Formats: sequence, structure tokens, C-alpha cells
Amino acid sequence: MNDIATELDFSKSRILVVDDNPVNRKLLASILGKVGYEVVSAAGGAEALALVRQYSFDLILLDIIMPEVDGFSVCEILQQDRQTKHVPVIMVSSMDLSETKVRCFELGAVDYITKPFHTGEVLARIRSQLDIKRLTASLLKSNKRLQERQNIVDQDLQAAAAIQRALLPEDIPFSRQLRSQYTFRPCERIGGDIFNVFALGESSVGIYIVDVCGHGVPAAMIATLVSQAMSPFGHLVSTLSHENKVLQINNPLQVLEQLDKLFPIERFDRYFTISYMVINLRSGEFSSSSAGHPPVFLQRNTGVIEMLEAGGPIIGLGSFAPKRKQETGHIEPGDRLIFYSDGIIELENATGEMFGVERVKSLIEQQKSMPFDHYPQAVDQRLEEFTNGAVANDDISLLYLEYLG
Repeated sequence: MNDIATELDFSKSRILVVDDNPVNRKLLASILGKVGYEVVSAAGGAEALALVRQYSFDLILLDIIMPEVDGFSVCEILQQDRQTKHVPVIMVSSMDLSETKVRCFELGAVDYITKPFHTGEVLARIRSQLDIKRLTASLLKSNKRLQERQNIVDQDLQAAAAIQRALLPEDIPFSRQLRSQYTFRPCERIGGDIFNVFALGESSVGIYIVDVCGHGVPAAMIATLVSQAMSPFGHLVSTLSHENKVLQINNPLQVLEQLDKLFPIERFDRYFTISYMVINLRSGEFSSSSAGHPPVFLQRNTGVIEMLEAGGPIIGLGSFAPKRKQETGHIEPGDRLIFYSDGIIELENATGEMFGVERVKSLIEQQKSMPFDHYPQAVDQRLEEFTNGAVANDDISLLYLEYLG
């Protein structure tokens, strides 16, 4: 017996021994006490139930055959109580019948010991159940901590998503000359797409759409940095006076060149694509360029669609970026501009077929006669039909503008 006590290193645990036979109670108390357990004894079921309401126990050794309240009833009552249902119960009985054991397990007991009991077996079964209980408690505690951390992450992501949406063009400048609608569907809580329309001086606007490679928080953070860099007060898109008045508007090529310097791949380990356009709303003259981004669609008021494809490679190549191209043109009242991310053209259906540029073009043609305000809803419906409700694996953004003159 002393060898067993030396071999086992138990932390202090409180065990309730329930048996109407005083010899059995004394024997179990002696066995358990020698290896360091704190033992509390009960002479019957009623006394045991009173004790579990008053004290907490780590395990209960419960005899089955007892007068008045038997072990079956005690076990059932313990399982029905939220405070005691997780306390492991080992049933003890001189009956070695299969149906008796089955009933014990059905009532919630975790193990079964047959009298006369063997010291080594009793200690081994108790140790096993206490280990399981400790592991379960540790797992529950870890899960609780993980859930608390996840709740914090969810709250942070919710706040980040709200900030990202606040950067989108809810109210664009010069609304009498230009109106807009958009679709924005990040594939996660937040995404790597960002777009905006902002004033440049008294009669011009800058328009951009950005798609950072990747998804989630890293992509969203870079998208936010790009949005800040593209601010009309950030000296990237224009030269400002001391009073923050626009002295000179930088053309798209100049802006893309500066972005290459600000966002080299080796600095952020990510690249992004962008389409950028400057429009003089008085004259309708525009200049446009892109860096690895899908072409901008220009739909004339006649319905004819043109693709603005001038540009070059992605942003992130730094001083190694080849010279990009820029195109200029003129828009008339009723002309529409459609900026979009590659999440739309690379959207796949159940067979692996991509939505593609031609479907985007066809979608634009179909919506020409539709009221302008209905456009985002129509786009969402068409994409849902194509994917049959499947979740997109990339951010989806579409910015739709109409020049009013």
C-alpha cells in the first residue's frame, strides 16, 4: 500500500464516499486517505444529496444498494442538477450483472466497481476519472479563453469593416455633374478592395479602384494605406498651396509612379493593382491609366462600349517598373464609366467557369435602360444567379458612374 502511495502523485482532491455499510466506508476512506485524498463519507443517499448541496466534490463513489434512497436515484438526481452533473460518479456494487452496469451508465455514471474491491483497481479508476476531469476542465478553460479572444477579434474586425466602408464614396463631390452607385462585397469580414471619387480643385475629380493581393486583415490594412495616400490632401494626386488649394493636378502616370515608390513589394510583401482617372467635369476631358488592373468600361450615351486599357504592370515593382501608358479622351453627358475588381471576372460557378470580361460587358449592356439607382441590385442578382449562391473566393467591387455634364 505504501508503494502505491509513493508511486502516485495526486493533487488534493475531495471525494465523497456513499455507502450504508460503515465497514466499506471506513475501508474506502483509509485507502483514499493514504494517497492524499480528502474523504467525506455519507451513510445513505439522502445524506449524500445534502452534502453535495453544501460542499463541492471532485468525485463521488456511490453504492447502489442502500435503504430509502438508493444509488440509482442519487445518480439520476445528481445528473439533473446543473451544479453536480459534471461531477464524475463511480458506482460501487456487489452485483456484477450486465443490466445493472448498463443502467448505471445510462443514468450518467462514468465507471463501475464490483465488491469486494481491489485497492489498486479502485485507485486506478479514480485516478483515471480525475485525470479526465482535470483535462476537461483545462480544455473548457482554454476554450473560454479562446472564445474571449475570438470575441475581441470579431469586435476588432467589425470595427475595421465599419472603418473600411466609411472610406467608400457614399457622397461624391459635384453631384450635379456626376452620380455614382457601387457594389462592394468582401469575401471575408474586410477585404483588399478600395475605391473612391474625390474632388481635385474646383472642377475636376479623381477616381480610383484598388485591389490588394490576398484577403483579410493584411490586405485591408494596405488598402487603407493606399486610400490615405490617394487623399486629395496627401500631395500625391496634386500639388497644394499653403492654404491646401490645388495648384496643379498630377496626371495618372505621375500618381502611379509615386505609388510604386511608396509601396514596393519588399516593404509590404504584397502588391496591388489600380485604375486611376482624372476628369475635368467642365470640359469632359479625362486622362486614365492602370497598373495591372482590369480595363475600365466607358459606355457612351448611345450604348456603345469602349475599353480603357492603357497602363502597365502592377504597383510594387519600385524603380524596376516599366514605363506605363496613359490615354486621354472626352466624355459627353449620359456617358457612363464602370470600374471593377478582378473578383468579378474571376468569379467561378459550380463547374469552375469564370464570369469573365465578356459577361461584365454584357451585363453593362443589359443595364443601359435600367434606372441608375437599380444598378447595384441588378449586378448582385446576376452574380448570385451565376454562382447559384456559392461564396466568392475574392473581393467583389464595382463602381458605376454617370456623367451628367
